[in-house]
Amino acid sequence: AAWGVGAPEACKPGELLALAEPGTVDPNSPGASSDAARGSRAVSNVFEPGSTAKVVTMAAALETGLATPANQYTVPYAFTTANNQTFHDSHPHPDLKLTLAGILARSSNAGTVMAGQNLPQQVRYDYLSKFGFGTATGLGLPGESNGILHPVDQWDGRMKYSVLFGQGVSVNAIQATQVYATVANGGVRVQPHIIKDYVDANGIVTKPEFAEPTWVV
Repeated sequence: AAWGVGAPEACKPGELLALAEPGTVDPNSPGASSDAARGSRAVSNVFEPGSTAKVVTMAAALETGLATPANQYTVPYAFTTANNQTFHDSHPHPDLKLTLAGILARSSNAGTVMAGQNLPQQVRYDYLSKFGFGTATGLGLPGESNGILHPVDQWDGRMKYSVLFGQGVSVNAIQATQVYATVANGGVRVQPHIIKDYVDANGIVTKPEFAEPTWVV
């Protein structure tokens, strides 16, 4: 990989305990580093989340009553939708007998499309949005990208399925982290932050204001 980001988070308060990436900036002498003006790739660079988004699809299927963890599927290596779009798993395999939980455990693209194909397109969009895709995290770092979440009327015949397993959308690293932080926090999404409080010269502590938590699932 050309670069990576480490962003451990305390899920309930939304505190990023560290934010590490290649390139070092001395905060006491930021002008001395060629990386000083770059900002943080954790918020500025976006990528397709891929399998991270399968958690969103599973949450939507469970929350809407479309499926339960024990629903059973026969999952082929390649699955073709009603509009002749074919989706493959990462490696060839014979047909697999999987539950919904098994599809997630194996990270099956074909199985995820099978399980999520009956979710209305607007519902697919709504859950991606509720998990934070397409919206800035509010972390406060310069140069943050909102990522890319196209409205439903811009989804073509393939994208309406590919979003189920994290293609056709883009997120920054913190948005991807927030998917799992939300699930770990009992389905409540909180605003991530790197500043816990400010202390002035007189010792007075000021806490930043954060957005209200959102109950996602």
